[in-house]
Amino acid sequence: MALLHEDELELFTEEGYPLGYIPPPLERYRGLEPGERITLQQNGLPDSFDLREENRVTGIRDQGDAGACWAFATYGSLESYLKPWETRNFSENHLKNTHGFDYAHDTGGNEYMPMAYLARWSGPVDEADDPYDEHCGEPPDDDPEPVKHVQQVDFISWWEIEEMKQTLYGGGAIYTAMFWHDDYYDGTNNSYYYSSDEWEYHGDDANHDVAIVGWDDNYDKANFIDSPPGDGAWIIRNSWGEDFGDGGYFYMSYYDYYAGNLATAFHNAEPTDNYSRIYDYDPLGWVLSYGIEGEETYYGANIFTAEAGEYLAAVSFYAWLPGTSYEIEIYTGVDVDNPISGNKQLSQSGTLDKGGYHTVPLDDNVPLTGGEHFSVVVEFTSSDSGVWSFPVPVELEIEGYTSGFDSNPGESFLSQDGQNWHDAYYFE
Repeated sequence: MALLHEDELELFTEEGYPLGYIPPPLERYRGLEPGERITLQQNGLPDSFDLREENRVTGIRDQGDAGACWAFATYGSLESYLKPWETRNFSENHLKNTHGFDYAHDTGGNEYMPMAYLARWSGPVDEADDPYDEHCGEPPDDDPEPVKHVQQVDFISWWEIEEMKQTLYGGGAIYTAMFWHDDYYDGTNNSYYYSSDEWEYHGDDANHDVAIVGWDDNYDKANFIDSPPGDGAWIIRNSWGEDFGDGGYFYMSYYDYYAGNLATAFHNAEPTDNYSRIYDYDPLGWVLSYGIEGEETYYGANIFTAEAGEYLAAVSFYAWLPGTSYEIEIYTGVDVDNPISGNKQLSQSGTLDKGGYHTVPLDDNVPLTGGEHFSVVVEFTSSDSGVWSFPVPVELEIEGYTSGFDSNPGESFLSQDGQNWHDAYYFE
């Protein structure tokens, strides 16, 4: 596995616009190729839709010279999800400066970084508490408290185009990665099209993050520098200020190689009194996945020590694929080296509609006693038995990406059969 060094990254376009998407170590499942996804069906949705006309997007922002597009695309999605009922301006500065990964504040990022930051309740914080400064890489002296808890982030990269529309229509703007090169942008029509043929030449080269805010099935294919196979375009919200494009927006062909192919919906924001505490060992979140190729099922577990007499109300975890099924078991009074010792308090199963980050409320709150060891055991079953059959999400150290990773014996465990457990601390 090779990661680019900071000085090898292309941080700016030839026209001087900043980029900032760095592909993560964990390759995303992308589903169908672009040409296979362009099957338009109405499903009750209009031929065109624009969240701007529904008062469901916040104002255009400018990332300046920092490679912070990923932070702006994240909050472009999250702020849109809250509108029009709530108008918020979240701090991209806090996100880019306190994400906890190895990348510098102005170098770049990807969708897994805000997912980890939000999952551990580091944010979102208000813009007023940490205003954007492209040159600043330090958090404020008094670290502000999050103003929302994000308990779910959905991957939607495998969906047909109509499913993407349903997500936009019902939930708001969608974060997506793309490949930007000035040669593919038509400044007269504010249009962009990067074809699969060009991808074969450039390789896997996503380098910029934007937010999808609408669509137009009838957008003329002649408006692009090179005509795609058919009409239709997504409406894209950029983070290069209002002077770029159409007041900060442009059109991307449905047939663009990256048109929604690495899409993420930050469509959840709950009051901060929903839960009082998190027990976790993974502040950097989901880095790679573990399992056995060809085997759909694998088990993961954590052992925690209860900090007080309280109730365990929910369990959160990551999943790679839609259709991933799970069975959660909670044990109390466990031994420090065996997550299924002690007393089983709950067993609960289900299936996830989407990949990403999910919080599952427990059917019954489990009482905990301060100082007592308890375990959360999850059986993961992938919906794919091939190359994607590594269902257990893990945090680990990768040079240049997660050197802040830390672990100790007796915290996390892995198992092939759910009975014989191995301490993940000793896994290579």
